[in-house]
Amino acid sequence: SWFDYAVEGHFARHVTPITANEFGVVPIAFRMHTGGRTQVHLSGGAGVVWSGLAGIHGLEQRQNYITQLGAGVARVLANGSAVSLETRFYHMSNDGAKPPNLAIEQISVLVGYRLPR
Repeated sequence: SWFDYAVEGHFARHVTPITANEFGVVPIAFRMHTGGRTQVHLSGGAGVVWSGLAGIHGLEQRQNYITQLGAGVARVLANGSAVSLETRFYHMSNDGAKPPNLAIEQISVLVGYRLPR
C-alpha cells in the first residue's frame, strides 16, 4: 500500500534557553510513500504533548499541541523490516487555549527501524 497510518510516541529534550523534557502522543499520523525496496515518503501528524517549557513566555501551560510535516527515505530489507532517515518540521503551541499563544518551531532528523511485516 502507498499509504500508512501510524500512532507515534513523542519525546524531546530541550537544552536552551532552558533545559526541559517533552513527551506526548501523535494519534493522527500518516505516511505516503513510493513502492519498491527504496521508498521515498512524505509524512504528517498532529497530537498533544506535555512539556517542562513553562518558563518560556507563550508556552506557560504544560499541555500543548503539535503538528509535524516530514520527508524521508526508507530501505526495505529482505525480511520486510526497514531502516529510514527523515527530516521533520515540528510546530508546538497551545492552540489559543491560553494567551499569549506563542509557538516554538524546530527541524529534526530522525533515524528509524520498522519491524518486519
